[in-house]
Amino acid sequence: MLPHVAIIGVGLMGGSLGMALRQRGLASRVTGVGRRAERLETARSLGAVDAWALDPHEGVREADIVFIGVPVGQTAAIFRQVAPSLPGGCLVTDLGSAKARLTTDCEAACPEGVFFVGGHPMAGSEATGVEAARPDLYEGAVYILTETARTDPGALERLEALVRALGAAPLRLAPEDHDRMVAFTSHLPHLLAWALARAAEDARRIDPSLLSLAAGSFRDMTRIAASSPEMWRDIFLHNRENLLKAALDFRLRLQALEDAITSGDEAGLERLLAEGQTARKAFRG
Repeated sequence: MLPHVAIIGVGLMGGSLGMALRQRGLASRVTGVGRRAERLETARSLGAVDAWALDPHEGVREADIVFIGVPVGQTAAIFRQVAPSLPGGCLVTDLGSAKARLTTDCEAACPEGVFFVGGHPMAGSEATGVEAARPDLYEGAVYILTETARTDPGALERLEALVRALGAAPLRLAPEDHDRMVAFTSHLPHLLAWALARAAEDARRIDPSLLSLAAGSFRDMTRIAASSPEMWRDIFLHNRENLLKAALDFRLRLQALEDAITSGDEAGLERLLAEGQTARKAFRG
């Protein structure tokens, strides 16, 4: 059991983490840190934290582990802000979906005797806020932990142990490898979902009954378009190069399908669709 865990940003991800820590008896005290007292009090009433603080320095002062659960673009700045108040031996980690730039910035901001290990639980929802949090969100999820030349082995092992205790499966990756892979498995799907939702909205303005014809495939493909624009703006920009490469590869595949349809190439179109079917079957879930 950890004596004190601080969570900066108690929304869906941070709130679910706090609930899991408390329900599994993994921390004696969980402190939530945020900007609005009413939101933090809601988190406390829902069982996500034991106590809360508006002053980030007060919130982290005695913490053994600090989780930063804010949009990626704010993480390094918050780390630099609280760094002077972090106790010796404290481990700081994050919950962000883009790792290379963030990890470099946070490692550079580490005071002597404080450790940073980047983290990304592959779990979540299009919903936002602590009201959507649940204690089993991390169960069974792959939980990426970044490993660099500056990573302290003991700090990494401590965080791995906690991740396992949460019911998740830790996976060590270099930040650059993480960003290259999630560009395809997470970031590109969000980009495509927003584009599809927006295109359908344009069509709905011409044919108001269009969405009454939307079945499961449309709902499944656009569900994540309801996610936080602020959060995903930061992710897209932090992983810009990898995301643009993934988008280019997608456009090439889409163009091949369009060309086969335009030319009426039945055999070519069926072959391309079969390749997609085979590719999907290679993925579990």
